[in-house]
Amino acid sequence: MAELESNTTEVETELEVSADRPEDNNQEDSPDTTEEEVERPLLDVAEFNSALKAGDDITAIKEMCVGKTIPVEAMPELWKLCLGVSHKSDTIGSWSGPVEPDTIQQDCQQMAVRLDEAKREAAVMDMRLVIGFYCKSRSVHYSSDSGWAELLLPLAYVGMGRSDMYNCFYALLSKYVPKECKPNGLPFHLFRLLLLYHDPELCSFLDTKKLLPDEYLLPWLRSLLVSSCEMDVACSMWSVYLMERDPFLAFFLVLVILINAKDFIMESPDSDKEKLKEIISSFPRQLSSGDIDDFCSLAEYYAARTPQSFRKDYHGVLFSTSRVTPSYSTLAQQLCLPVSISEVLESTKDQEGCSVKYFVVDCRPLDQYSCGHLPASYQLDPNLLLHSPTDFDVASERLCSRINRTGANPDNTEHMCFLGSGRELEDQFVYMIVAKFLQKFVPYVSLAKGGFIELHRVLGDQLDKTLEDYDAVRCHHFLSAEALAEAAAVVTRAETTASDSDSEMTLSRSKKLQEKGVRLYSSLASGVKERSQRLKQRLQTWLSEGDQAADDGKHAMPTDRLGRRYRDVDTNVFSIADDDADDTVELSSSDDELVNKMVNISSFTKGEGVIQSFPASEIKDDFYTPSHIVLAQDEIILLRELSDRTGYARVKARYSTDSLLKITSKKKQPDIITFIFRDDNDSSTVKYRFNVPNNRQFVDILTNHIQPKSQSS
Repeated sequence: MAELESNTTEVETELEVSADRPEDNNQEDSPDTTEEEVERPLLDVAEFNSALKAGDDITAIKEMCVGKTIPVEAMPELWKLCLGVSHKSDTIGSWSGPVEPDTIQQDCQQMAVRLDEAKREAAVMDMRLVIGFYCKSRSVHYSSDSGWAELLLPLAYVGMGRSDMYNCFYALLSKYVPKECKPNGLPFHLFRLLLLYHDPELCSFLDTKKLLPDEYLLPWLRSLLVSSCEMDVACSMWSVYLMERDPFLAFFLVLVILINAKDFIMESPDSDKEKLKEIISSFPRQLSSGDIDDFCSLAEYYAARTPQSFRKDYHGVLFSTSRVTPSYSTLAQQLCLPVSISEVLESTKDQEGCSVKYFVVDCRPLDQYSCGHLPASYQLDPNLLLHSPTDFDVASERLCSRINRTGANPDNTEHMCFLGSGRELEDQFVYMIVAKFLQKFVPYVSLAKGGFIELHRVLGDQLDKTLEDYDAVRCHHFLSAEALAEAAAVVTRAETTASDSDSEMTLSRSKKLQEKGVRLYSSLASGVKERSQRLKQRLQTWLSEGDQAADDGKHAMPTDRLGRRYRDVDTNVFSIADDDADDTVELSSSDDELVNKMVNISSFTKGEGVIQSFPASEIKDDFYTPSHIVLAQDEIILLRELSDRTGYARVKARYSTDSLLKITSKKKQPDIITFIFRDDNDSSTVKYRFNVPNNRQFVDILTNHIQPKSQSS
């Protein structure tokens, strides 16, 4: 029996053993497989390496990889090729620090727990040096909420060397991770417009709950979904994602997740904001490697079914290496997704060659419309909204019926683009009309930037050849020189948010996407429902399992009795001493079937029987793992946070308060506390070390709770 301070007594007590033993705690984390899943052939690494030596033809490499599983050993070279750093020199060299602040080391250690134990130490060293060198060379300050440690994790997982890791990390931050990934940042305003475009009902539901995109989307975008996916899934997804070379694809990957989870999000209208946030944040974790093809194909499909104007407008702000000042107010105040006049004209001229077919709704008054309008446009007079609401409702219903008829076949769906005059005062009525359609949850609604004034400017000497019923004299009467100049200036300012090189790249990318969109319909359109259904089934399976684990008897609660009291244990155990001895007691995980439970941290720590909980970091082999120490009525419960599921933890260990032998701390490191418990199985001792902020409060509460019980016993 371990030696304790004098004046201790021995107490023999027992705790009933719970009869509810889980059969297999690992089942909840293993994705279901269906009979429809077919194992994909493995990429021939030797053939892949031969193709790399033959040249950097990414198109040929992509064709070689399509439909095949890319092994981990091929990923480093593939990613370097896609990021354009295959032949980049060793930038970081032998640089070895110093690395400041200390939080870089801690964040890298916390991320590295997702790696194999044999790789952790070397990975942490490389990750901290890469971040430190990046901060030094770019003269930037590190912040834990940057997501950089998460972004480096896949690079370490595939075994990338330090030099290649730095070059890839730099390229990812420059080309793929959206800038301004912070609360109320520009990427989240853009994503909301994309969600509103494709699913206004879901967007409205989330708006009603006041759940803003940045509250669930921020960790996804800043880490390119690494924070919420299993490592093998994240790496497989990166391989497909980087081969597409489209930084905006990340927005559509997230869009696919939300749209396919719509039924689960909206089936509980009474759920509060935090519950919805918790549900949405957990969705990426349910993806398996077998889902990647469907997942990315659906994202490409939605990308091709979206107006491409936003790419030119916002590429320079979100992904350019040049320092462009973002225009938050402009994007945040947009009623719906804006579309350039040039894109609308291209669609009306070439219906077969464009992936988005626009049906133009001209909302100018009838006298202006009769002076010239686009062929096949639909005139919806805004005066009806004010003076004859009944007639307006009839007209809008006819318009919706037309869209619904074409929407029966995704290939023929017409996207409504509303066209105003281009005068801010007159277009207030146009905004009211657009809002009416959005309230009816009509998808694919956009607004032509600059209105008819911009259309008039873009067409130039082609006005009489393009517009129907064009009357130059009457048209110029409505378009004053001041109005033309003002509208042109507004559009020009919006289009100069990107540099010239960015604009050329984005326009090229938009054209390629339109061409690809046409091809996609023949291969994907018929399978979209099937692919979506497979993803929905996976989410449904997980949610049913999650509800069972979280809400029924398998959800561990502080009042559960999942263990046995320890015998022959002294009750006067408190000795906050100076512990200068080496840690000679081996650390035990105590992870038996009874304690290895997944719990919701918030619900668990507020449950019946909990006196107080304290956030802490468990220290093992110099790694800091986010944890919680929960003081319950008769127990001390240790929770370890799940790195891949925000807000959840596993019960690492549960000990009766009578089994606590000793608590020690060091004078030089007062926040580091060591717990020594008596193991019930073999009478050995078990040691845990935690970093507990404000540990004096913790010790006082623990002492006041246990000492009276010890005296009464």
